[in-house]
Amino acid sequence: MKAKEIVVLGGYGGAGSCISRLLLEETGASIVIAGRRTEMAEELARILNSKYPGRTTSAFADASDPESLAAVFENADLVVVASTTADHVQTVAQAAIDTGIDYLDIHYPQQVVTALNPLASQIELAGLRFITQAGFCPGLPSTLVRLAALHLEDIRRAIVGVAMNTRFEKGGALYELLDSFADFRGEVFEGRWRPAGLRDTATIDFGHLFGRKQCYLMNLAEMRPLPKALQLKELGVYAAGINWFVDYLVIPWAYVLGRIRKSLGREALASMMVWGTKLFSPPEEEVVLVVEAEGNYEERDAEIRIVLEHEDAYYITAAPVVACIRQLLDGRIKPGLQMMGLAIDPELLIKDIRRMGINVEYKISGNGQVVRNGER
Repeated sequence: MKAKEIVVLGGYGGAGSCISRLLLEETGASIVIAGRRTEMAEELARILNSKYPGRTTSAFADASDPESLAAVFENADLVVVASTTADHVQTVAQAAIDTGIDYLDIHYPQQVVTALNPLASQIELAGLRFITQAGFCPGLPSTLVRLAALHLEDIRRAIVGVAMNTRFEKGGALYELLDSFADFRGEVFEGRWRPAGLRDTATIDFGHLFGRKQCYLMNLAEMRPLPKALQLKELGVYAAGINWFVDYLVIPWAYVLGRIRKSLGREALASMMVWGTKLFSPPEEEVVLVVEAEGNYEERDAEIRIVLEHEDAYYITAAPVVACIRQLLDGRIKPGLQMMGLAIDPELLIKDIRRMGINVEYKISGNGQVVRNGER
């Protein structure tokens, strides 16, 4: 793998610092920790250089300032956007195009895909690889559905469930999550995509910590191409609730206030979210993603269940990002604007994140019997 220089914008944050560390462990790249909080960038660079001497530097960069971005991108090969700067996605992307470097972001808001689409022709003409919607969710739901399709013949139906118990901290990532509730709209594919109603729920078994939980439909842009690509008849992504306080007080108020004006009441809601998860959620932290799919296996009806889990929400975001970057650096990802889950080799990505410590197990059953059981 050829050594590269990678700028991690917001590389000192929760997910960003995990990504930076894993890049040093998993690639031969040098890292530039960049952002507006230069003291934090310098401190993390010092810590990383104590373990990986001479491979990390720090720099000032403001996602809203094209000149500062151009200065940091000048000698880089790739920028990883780990900052909560979705409002400036076009500015950062255009700076990457202008300096001729590849791009990857971990932004959650689905509007980011729409914001980047007008740049698609520039990206392709420049021969650059732009990856959006990278990380755990979005990122892994479409990856695991594609993985299920590799194991089943004639996959017909797939549902994805996401459950997490984590301790939120006030800051950009939590603010971005709260803002996203105002734009929430679930959807499901049943021969065609349709908006979800209040009755469109699913009960999914998430294992020992969460058990069986009622889940509600999400809307992820990465899922939309899958029915046509895989010939699916049914597809949906469902999210489990967090706890009664967050589900019935924080999220509804975030939706109502955000519909009035973006970020209205955000500070108070963030405090409620932090307090509510600390007081009413179990002490054990865990993030679980489950895929249940139906199709054929060895010419008979079969089901596959894939479970992916880790206790650290930041790490389970960072590991798929770095696994994706490994494929990008190896030339496995073609030029153009793409979403992570649709661009990568799913088997290779799962193999890499398992090696990084993410637990992934799968089971194929047919006629009530397990016909294949294992880990990948």
